[in-house]
Amino acid sequence: MWSKLYSMTHLRMTQGVVAIALAALVILAYDIPIRAAESKGECYILNAGASGSEDVQTDAWRGPTTANIGRCAALAGEAIEQTTDDTGTGTARWQDVEIIASKDGSYQVFRAGQLERSGFWKMEALVEVAMSDIDQFWQREFEARGWDYAMPKRVQGYDGRIRTACGRSVPNNAFYCRASHSIYYDFDLFEGEFSDIGDAAPRVIVAHEWGHAIQSLRSNLRRTRSVFRLEQQADCFAGAYVGDASTRAVFDESDVQEAKDLFSSLRGNRSHGTSRQRAAAFQKGFDGGVDACLS
Repeated sequence: MWSKLYSMTHLRMTQGVVAIALAALVILAYDIPIRAAESKGECYILNAGASGSEDVQTDAWRGPTTANIGRCAALAGEAIEQTTDDTGTGTARWQDVEIIASKDGSYQVFRAGQLERSGFWKMEALVEVAMSDIDQFWQREFEARGWDYAMPKRVQGYDGRIRTACGRSVPNNAFYCRASHSIYYDFDLFEGEFSDIGDAAPRVIVAHEWGHAIQSLRSNLRRTRSVFRLEQQADCFAGAYVGDASTRAVFDESDVQEAKDLFSSLRGNRSHGTSRQRAAAFQKGFDGGVDACLS
């Protein structure tokens, strides 16, 4: 189980009211899409698929930080859903950073015209990619040890409460259900971590819950009655996955830092340990791999 106890468009009036009225008539007549720059606090969202220029003031822009990039990508993605244009991209900008979000749930970050990083703004797409890569990681690990492996039957998001084989879900939580060999997560939790930390955070939480699935498959790992030890091992397994993903460029340096920031942000509790203990367990797996978590 995962526990975290923790205005608008600028128009330059260069002519009089008559000119504005004429422009409005042209727009109505030809249904020309307008590209508008809309302030969203720390970024400007440009409506997808439209043409034209924006008059935006850059002196008030702040950032960027990793978390802001993720949030602005999500806002740019929302612009895609709101537009009737079919180009399939939305853009967020501030200073020399441009974030282009696509309908498939992915986004790219360009700084001064150079591709800096990629990610996912749509939660379902993000989780689906995480599932695929974590599954392949554990397939390799089990095959290397001659163990039988079975991926979780489902990884399902929920809003509010749902019924599972392990009872009703808990808001703002993620958990593994052994009875159905499935993982469940609250969209609010993932979206909150995405906004606060970055897109690596939901992936790491999935990796932690997948660690509990691994414990279930290898019943000898569950002989201990200490919930604390099981949670620490799941954090370690998450670290082992992230360490492996970083060697394959699935996680870049900023993703790894987001993973570490996630554990540093957690409040301690008796079952999971302090944030320092959890960060140490994650680091143990990151440095030593699965073998370190099994020792």
